[in-house]
Amino acid sequence: MYEMLFAEKPFNSSRMPKLHYVNTLRRRVEVRFPMFESNFVSPCCLALIRNLLSYDKQNRLSGEDLVKHPFLDIEYVKDEQSHYMKACECLVSGVELVNSQKLGAGYIDTTEAILHLKIHINRIHDDEALLKYTMSRYNEYTKYCEQIEDRLLSDRNSGPICMQSQIDARAGERLRYVFRGEMYFVQCNRQKGAEMIKQGLDVLFPLLVHEPDGLRKHLLASKIDQWMKMLEKLKRDQAFIVRR
Repeated sequence: MYEMLFAEKPFNSSRMPKLHYVNTLRRRVEVRFPMFESNFVSPCCLALIRNLLSYDKQNRLSGEDLVKHPFLDIEYVKDEQSHYMKACECLVSGVELVNSQKLGAGYIDTTEAILHLKIHINRIHDDEALLKYTMSRYNEYTKYCEQIEDRLLSDRNSGPICMQSQIDARAGERLRYVFRGEMYFVQCNRQKGAEMIKQGLDVLFPLLVHEPDGLRKHLLASKIDQWMKMLEKLKRDQAFIVRR
């Protein structure tokens, strides 16, 4: 952890003879921490590292205390609803799609990355340093998404970025409405999110039939299928609760 944060090992051990390094530990030489301002190292993180590198067994973190440390938040990281991890996965997928010239699909994945990152930001507002870092990532994601949008708008063959139907302009408005519903859904307010998704799909389904074949129709159908699966899962979960 120390090496990952400060790009060097404690005591510069990589350049030390092995015997010298062992003697350094025996003499309990204090570990020095680089003195610099960084958005990536919060006081909570520094406290964790100092406690891990303590020579005093009474002060050193035990394994039990380590997994409960507030900085690690291990239970959250393992959670399948870790929206920061989902944001990273969506962004990687979006970049790969854009590099493959699949701009529309890349835009959708990048938009989902921003959605997950927004949810993550709402959960970490009490950690100032982590919030500052995450906001910088959010700004990077948003800027990249805007770059994809500019490329799509400049491509005469791609059509409007919102995948608006050429028949009915309500598609763009309904898509944004359903995206908001999806945000409610993944933030555990699933009932409200489901209602918004259903209302949006009531408009999008008829429009999909009249949408000309092409990238927009493919992406719209893909998103509708994803939203339908979310609603079906909610219905199964509710039925399971009733049976119990």
